[in-house]
Amino acid sequence: MKIRLKQKKEYIGKEFIITPITGKKGLAGIVNELPGMSNEIKKGGFKGNEGEKLICSPGNKNILLIGTGAPLKEDLTRKLSKNVLTIIKEFKLKKPVIDVSGIEAGNDNVISNFIDYLFLNIYAFDKYIKSENRFAPESMIILVNDKKRFMRILNERKKISGIVDYVRDLINETPSIVTPEYMKNKALSVSEVRNIKIEVFDHKKLKKEKLNGLLNVGTGSEHKPLLVKMSYVPGKYKQTVAIVGKGITYDSGGLNIKPGSHMSTMKSDMSGSAVALGIINLASLMNLPVKIVSYLPLAENMPSERSYKPDDIITFRNGKSVEIFNTDAEGRLVLADAIIMASEEKPDFLVELSTLTGSIVSALGNSFAGVFSMNRDLLKKLEAAGERTGEYLWEMPLYKNYKSSIKSKIADLKNAGYGNASSIKAGLFLNEFSGSTPFAHIDIAGTAFIEKENEYFSTTGATGFGVRLIFNFLKSIS
Repeated sequence: MKIRLKQKKEYIGKEFIITPITGKKGLAGIVNELPGMSNEIKKGGFKGNEGEKLICSPGNKNILLIGTGAPLKEDLTRKLSKNVLTIIKEFKLKKPVIDVSGIEAGNDNVISNFIDYLFLNIYAFDKYIKSENRFAPESMIILVNDKKRFMRILNERKKISGIVDYVRDLINETPSIVTPEYMKNKALSVSEVRNIKIEVFDHKKLKKEKLNGLLNVGTGSEHKPLLVKMSYVPGKYKQTVAIVGKGITYDSGGLNIKPGSHMSTMKSDMSGSAVALGIINLASLMNLPVKIVSYLPLAENMPSERSYKPDDIITFRNGKSVEIFNTDAEGRLVLADAIIMASEEKPDFLVELSTLTGSIVSALGNSFAGVFSMNRDLLKKLEAAGERTGEYLWEMPLYKNYKSSIKSKIADLKNAGYGNASSIKAGLFLNEFSGSTPFAHIDIAGTAFIEKENEYFSTTGATGFGVRLIFNFLKSIS
């Protein structure tokens, strides 16, 4: 969608104008600017409270006032963007005009969030819907006072939003298309365009490198498991960050097959790998001065006569053995392979994202991801990036006394059967493979794919959660 910026004082068009009103001050400002609206505002009882709406027609203009309740900070800005897009869809406005002159006083991050959440709510995965049943605005005019400043921010956010949309498309696509091979080919395409070094570990190479988590999880599927390693090395950098993303392209549960209702949305179990691919793509696009190495452990978890089984024992590259208690706890097995490999290269930070546990959804819903780390510096940096982007993290404890729950009687560890606090215990399991590297596990099971709208999203499906969060974190350490 094309977005054009126009100076508010020069704009003469007659289109429907959506105008955010930032509480009492904003209301006084619009009345001062267009005195003819005073009676309509009074008659409509419009106070500028959050979510309040009123259509006015002063002179030859049609203006929809939308209240924010207070001067805009990041949280209110995100909600405003969602409300604006809801109005655009409700009125089917093909060429909406948005007057943002009242919010330009906010800092650059307020404006960034406003633009980001416009794009996030414009997005639709509609390639399988007949064209006559689709709706999307054709273009948008944004009225501003400081065109140069807004253009600078808009240009950056458009690039970021393009990568977020790319990631959402990967996650939303049907699992009959998105296989380990498909994800590998997407990574190869990115590496060619962005001049990113790529190494693909096929079945033979997985065996050679003793990446036995992937080998076992992928045995039940006709689509062979793969590990894709991508390296972005800028001309100058001081920090190296490894990003690991879970890449189960479809999770049936394996021999511990999921009930039918629990299998829905399991195409999104590769969200972590999609995000890891998106982040390295974005870092290269934006010339970020941080070395990034992304690891995509890719497998499909299916039942067959070849499937790995409960009671199997897998020995990993670092010598640790794991008893298989449940084949539907497969993500931590493929992640263990990638985390071991990443930690061997001694990056400054290792961040892993995965749709790992249902219990994190019970704990935090779809507005927070759980973050687990024993490194306070890394933890605080990630939480701050979450606050800045609206991709919120909530610290969960890696309580050492719970480690007894992940121990097996016949192996070093077991992959499930932990009892309560299973999200924490899964984090402890992953931590066993990170060595001394500063490590954070982010459980995005509730935030990567939503089935109901929330305070920031009017759209459902893949959210792209993690791309803006990690990019913001990377910028903060560069």
